[in-house]
Order: sequence, then C-alpha cells, then structure tokens
Amino acid sequence: MAAVELQGVSKSYDGTTFAIEGLSLQCRQGEMLALLGPSGCGKSTTLKLIAGIECISGGRILFNGKDVSELDTASRNVAMVFEDYALYPHLSVFENIAFPLRIRSYLHSEVQRAVDRIIDLLELQDVRDANVRKLSGGAQQRVSIGRALVREPDLIMFDEPLSHMDAAQKVGLRSEIARLQKAAKLTSVLVTHDQTEAISMADRIAVMDKGVLQQVATAAEIYARPANLFVASFIGEPPMNLLPAELLASDASAVQLALAGGAQLALPLVPHGAILQGATGRELVVGIRPEHVRLAAPERADIPAFDACIDTVETRGDHDVLQLQSAMGPLVMEVGGPSGFLAGQTLRFQVEPRHVHVFDAKTTRNLLGEQA
Repeated sequence: MAAVELQGVSKSYDGTTFAIEGLSLQCRQGEMLALLGPSGCGKSTTLKLIAGIECISGGRILFNGKDVSELDTASRNVAMVFEDYALYPHLSVFENIAFPLRIRSYLHSEVQRAVDRIIDLLELQDVRDANVRKLSGGAQQRVSIGRALVREPDLIMFDEPLSHMDAAQKVGLRSEIARLQKAAKLTSVLVTHDQTEAISMADRIAVMDKGVLQQVATAAEIYARPANLFVASFIGEPPMNLLPAELLASDASAVQLALAGGAQLALPLVPHGAILQGATGRELVVGIRPEHVRLAAPERADIPAFDACIDTVETRGDHDVLQLQSAMGPLVMEVGGPSGFLAGQTLRFQVEPRHVHVFDAKTTRNLLGEQA
C-alpha cells in the first residue's frame, strides 16, 4: 500500500477558474482519509486527480515519494469502489471478484487462491456461487470492494460507497468497511458528503469548500477545534450556534465579550488565546454547540444565566432539540429526552465558558483554536 501526497495541486477546466486550488494533503500508508464537504466543494475532482482519471493543472501527486502526476490510471495501481457497485449482473460473486485477474491472464490456481482469500476476508462464503443480482445492496457493495481488493492495489478509493443504501444497510456496511480497512491495513481515500460516514469510518477527515482545503484532522479534533466558521457550521448535527459578538475588554487571564441584547460572556484565556488581548471593539462570532447550551443550574452561580422562549421542540428519542429565542439571538439547544418541554414555554439557560468558540468575523478563523 502506498502513502499518497498532494503538493500544491490545482485543477482548472478553463484556465481561469479553479475547481481545486493549491491543495496540499497527505494520506498516510494504511490509513483511511475522508474528503468531506458539500456538493461542488471539489472532493470528487480530487479523487479523479489522485486516480489519474483527470490531469492536474499544477502541483504534484506522489505515491511513496514517487511523482505519478503524469502516469495514467493503470500505471498508478489504484482501485475504485463506486456508489452504484458496477458489477457484472450475469456473473456469480466468485466470478465478479475474479474478473480483474482473469483479464490479466492470471493462472487458474492463482485466481482461485486470491479470490478465496478475499471471500474469506469479506465473509462472503455463503454466497460465493450466487448470482450477484440476488444479493442485497450491502452484499453487492462488499463484492464490489472484493473486486477492487483482489489485485492488491496500492490505493483503494471509495466514491460515495453508501449513497444508494437505506439507513440499516449503511450502519452495517460502515462497520464492515472500517473493519476491513483496519484488518488489511488499506491505504484508502473516501469521498462523501455525509459527516456520519466520514466520522465513523475515517482515521482523518479533510474538510473542503469551493476547491480549498479548510482543515484536516481527526473527527474529534475537528469537532472540538474547528479551524474556521465554515468547518464549525458544517461539522455537527444540529449545527453550531453562531452569534455576532464584540470584544469588550481583556487582560492576562480572561476576555469579556458583548453579545446582542446586552448579554455578556467572560471567557478564560486558553493557550494562544492571547491573540484576543488589546483589540477592544473587534468584531467576533461566538460559537456554541447545541449540547453546550444547558439548563441553568443553581450550583453554577458563577456562570451567568439567560432567559429564552421555546419556539419549537423536535423529539429525537433519547434527546430533544429546542429552537429558542433569546436576547442574544436564536439558539438551538439539546436536552435529554423526552424533556416534556412545549413550544411557548420559557426557560433559563447557561453556557459553559470552556466550550465557547471565538471566531474572527472578517477572517472567519477560530481565535481559540488550541483550546481543550
């Protein structure tokens, strides 16, 4: 398996507008890297550039330190798993997996040995000789993965592999692909618009928007320390609350922020938070995740409490999502469910200062990005 590196890669179709611009990114040997972002962000284009399906306009692509930028797809030894399976409907599971080896004139014994290994790895023994048309969508996708793996590629790429499946199938196959990737130590790139897929399957996630890399890190790091406003609003369900704010004052230990409606928040300075000092009046955006908006607790008198009116209550089983109207602006709040709250009720809430994010309103970057 190869380690893949993109160095300043760009792609333009007309010579002026860039679908990908200056992308530098690494997929380490044996890891799964997810390319995550909304439609049109450039993730599928990036996948095609790595595979050699399309040519780059600038930069370099390296496999294990070797420049493969000018090589075609066949010469890069990559395999792809598509959302629509792309199987041969008249062939059995065994023959679909064996097909890449047969067209390369492998000996019968070699084909038998290689396919049996993949069938065991994917736990497809019970359907080994079945026609693929009779299989469930999840089983067909496992066959598709087996066909990609059987010729031992340096890199395997998953292009929205779960898009055509229902919720139950997705849960099972997410776990299956993650297990397979770890067991076989596959170097793999996953393209998805679904953050649940990226979080549950990938070792690291590269968040993209408009052809530009926004952040690359583990799912936990991105969730806890989003690099900018785009990442903060894109990662998380429900999305992060984002409220306009202004820096009132700061000293060596804390900063005072003013929000709408006269609300104020005092935040302790964290490592690298000194960037907020000496910039009174600076326009900021405060970010608060819905689960960090909490019902006011008498024992936390050290934290200010605010009033809000409930607009709507969305029941989600083990928790409820409340849409609130407060003096500081509209807020989304998560509480344990069933909560018994009703639209029109009022409540008091608090925000834990250590969970508050502060973004620069102009640059959009997270000014407390190193906070724990």
